[in-house]
Amino acid sequence: MKKFAFSLSAIVILAVAITASTILFNGITDENTIHGVLGAIICTLPLIAYCIAVLRVRRGWYLVATITNSVFLALAVVVTLLILMDDPSVMMNLLLGLLVLIAPLALNFFALLRMRQSDSRLMPQSRNPAVAGEKSVEGLRGWLILVGLGVVLSPLFIATNIYKVYAEVFSSDVWQALTSPGGAAYHALWAPLVISEFVANSALILAWAYIAFLFFSKRRAFPLWFIAAHVATVFLIVIDTMVVQHILPETPRLDPDTVQNFLRPILALSIWAPYMLMSKRVKATFVR
Repeated sequence: MKKFAFSLSAIVILAVAITASTILFNGITDENTIHGVLGAIICTLPLIAYCIAVLRVRRGWYLVATITNSVFLALAVVVTLLILMDDPSVMMNLLLGLLVLIAPLALNFFALLRMRQSDSRLMPQSRNPAVAGEKSVEGLRGWLILVGLGVVLSPLFIATNIYKVYAEVFSSDVWQALTSPGGAAYHALWAPLVISEFVANSALILAWAYIAFLFFSKRRAFPLWFIAAHVATVFLIVIDTMVVQHILPETPRLDPDTVQNFLRPILALSIWAPYMLMSKRVKATFVR
């Protein structure tokens, strides 16, 4: 995967460089074209960071490449969904560009996660604490106690939220009002939205239960699953917000509750993802 992702990234970078050089050489000064070229060049930055991280395997470049590729991937997916929900024909060029960009960004992100597990230059060097006079960094201690607390509480919070929200919806007249054609609150998307939310949240509970198993059994896959669960939570909130906005266009897109639900996993991801990727304790503990 690493070689294929590197080749695809290099091809995209080369294509953007050739296109930009051709436009500049021909003296094209159209404002929209120039802005498009600048946007394309900016979008190649995470690809360049990935290529450098592959050629020069260093913890610093690895962290830069992982963060930039994950952030640009999230933005590309969100913008693509927004365009598809609005009017794809209006921004077809941007949509096609984003679809082309998503493939190398996704490959790079997963290749970087696999690099962390397989490349010895990114793994902690084995030491004998008794000889080195240092404490062992292996074990579910330190900051991992907070991580474990979050892993245990996350499925409980989701289950509580499911019970409070969906029990009211399914056990009252709300469901009938939302799904009965001809009613004032009816919309064809309410039923699939509510069912999809219920299924997605139930899947998250199972995912967090599995993550808890990975955590306490010190499995190598734990950091990947932990990060993926937070990313999936963010995407589910974004998609849910867009669908609700489509059903109720007069409602605020980002009400306080939505902002709070959106910022919580973003904040957790911004804190714990770098820790999962760079911590010596994480790398020394989750090795099975």
